[in-house]
Amino acid sequence: MMKRTWIVIAHRAGARIVQSNGPASEIQTIQDVDHPEGKLKAGEVNADRPGQSVSSHSTGPHPMVPTKRVTEEIADEFAREIAGIVERARLRSAFDQLALVAAPRFLGRLRNALPAASQNLVIASLSKNVPDLSPETIREQLAEIRLV
Repeated sequence: MMKRTWIVIAHRAGARIVQSNGPASEIQTIQDVDHPEGKLKAGEVNADRPGQSVSSHSTGPHPMVPTKRVTEEIADEFAREIAGIVERARLRSAFDQLALVAAPRFLGRLRNALPAASQNLVIASLSKNVPDLSPETIREQLAEIRLV
């Protein structure tokens, strides 16, 4: 019996989750997840000016600088959202194994966001930026790891 492989194809601005039941099967789209905030540049995320604080060592107010870039926080939140979708599906036994396809930086975020039980089902990771591809193109991209 062929294993149901979920393939998560993700980038900062969205994700597509597809399923393959083997090389001869048709790829089925399970879910598309839009994340338009991922397309924003740091200056577009918060149009308001940064807050100000006053230090006892300074002569006046100065802008507060966040310790982590806002765009990184948005990417982390989206990775956690995708990981949550995958984890809920794992709990329902919706798939047997998992493959991750994402741009290098987002792939790391996604791996870190997955709970250990879902991480244990990852059979392959492909570090490529492949947003908005057709199922046929996805199959071609993943042929090198012989998943689909």
